[in-house]
Amino acid sequence: MLRPSRARLLATARHAPIPVCVTVSLLDGLVLARSAFHHSLNYRSVIIHGDAGTVGDIDEKERVLAALLRLDAESTDVALTARAGPPNDDAADLDSGYWAGVVPLRLTAGAAEPHCDLPTPTGLAPSLR
Repeated sequence: MLRPSRARLLATARHAPIPVCVTVSLLDGLVLARSAFHHSLNYRSVIIHGDAGTVGDIDEKERVLAALLRLDAESTDVALTARAGPPNDDAADLDSGYWAGVVPLRLTAGAAEPHCDLPTPTGLAPSLR
């Protein structure tokens, strides 16, 4: 069941396009400088402003993998931002003796966590136990 706010959003979008803002950010690494003032993050980010409406045609639904909302290309603004690379240390900090560099971050799947009251089936792969 949809939460009330989502239900209202979808009901409103059925009648006319509605303005939306969608933001997605991926954190790629911690950038650690010799001076805390210059610490940063390596990231990729996109912000999309546009008008969204319902997808009504069955063929269109199949093309967009049964999405509920679509962005209208004529009324969409997209902003992409990113930062990559090493820290930008001041020349005075280079001889400080402190470590500087990037700690990469990656999204990976962890070990499966079965529900506590389920018996472990026989023949289950070790990675799923």
